Amino acid sequence: MTQQLYYLQAGDSSGPRYPIDRLPCEVGRSSRCTLPLDFDRISRQHARFENGPDGLLLVDLGSTNGTFVNHERISAPTVVQVGDSIHFANHAFSLEYSQPSGSTLRMEQNEGRQGARDTIIGFTAQPTGFPVQAPEFFDMLNDEQIVALKQPISTAGGMRHGFAVRGRSGHPQLDADSIKLFSLAEQLGEEVRLAEMIRRICIEQADRAGIRSSLFIEAHPMELEELDVLADDLRDLARRYRHLPLVLEVPLAVPSIEDALRSLRSQLGSSEIELSGYGAGPDMVSSIDAVGELLDYVQLPASLGSDAVGEASSALGRRTRIVVEAVDHEEWLKVFSEAGAAFFRGSAVGPTEPIVED
Repeated sequence: MTQQLYYLQAGDSSGPRYPIDRLPCEVGRSSRCTLPLDFDRISRQHARFENGPDGLLLVDLGSTNGTFVNHERISAPTVVQVGDSIHFANHAFSLEYSQPSGSTLRMEQNEGRQGARDTIIGFTAQPTGFPVQAPEFFDMLNDEQIVALKQPISTAGGMRHGFAVRGRSGHPQLDADSIKLFSLAEQLGEEVRLAEMIRRICIEQADRAGIRSSLFIEAHPMELEELDVLADDLRDLARRYRHLPLVLEVPLAVPSIEDALRSLRSQLGSSEIELSGYGAGPDMVSSIDAVGELLDYVQLPASLGSDAVGEASSALGRRTRIVVEAVDHEEWLKVFSEAGAAFFRGSAVGPTEPIVED
């Protein structure tokens, strides 16, 4: 029996089928694609099916919103089989096959795989488990609907040192702070793109607002896997905003953090971007001196207590300054200051609020 591939619109088994007579086969919004999908968030040339040594391959063609197999974003040619769930952006499909009799069978993912002579006949069914607000997230990302926020970082005496800047969704149907945005981004494989966009928008708006004190900007842990890309992005921002002191917040709880920090320091060179380590838990405070020489700041949550701050202060020495976060009571300022902290962030210091342009 000759193998033939068909396309069926998700959730519409009675809808039209579009046969594919040959591979490779492109999927996308362009009328030139073999499988035209005129849906929002799907790129003009989104993905391609092709023959591979191990079976049918699905290849993402650099689409804006991604191609996903079994809820994982793909970056390399990926074998797809009967029962796999496939998303082009947030539009969901599944693979089916027919018996030689021509009757269509739908297989669950754990039912086994097709034989060499089975016929794949299309994509149907809406797989579960994909983020409910994926469409709104992609719209927000593509339209750069980010609200830039700032929260002051000050000394115990109230002298302003800088601002921690964050982003929240500006999409009318997506109410999400920075934590929720990155949770969605991690499920959709967009955490690096989101981090880069939030940094750029926050810095642009801070510049237009006339802010000239230090801006603490975040790096996502995934960005440490591509340090060259991260360093290029930071050097570009430093060149464009020479008058703005930038402090990159780097996650400490990742493998080989010391090597990553050394590499980042080397690649940033003379850009004068400072580094601040965050995410140090109780088990890391005692060993924080291993990376202290590579950091300008270490951020510690107030929940660790003044003893942990004192321990970190002794290990780090005077060069690396400690920022205590989530300081919600004014009396804590004196306690943590005496323990060795230099700066503070939290409701006792000042609220988080939008960056308003002059």
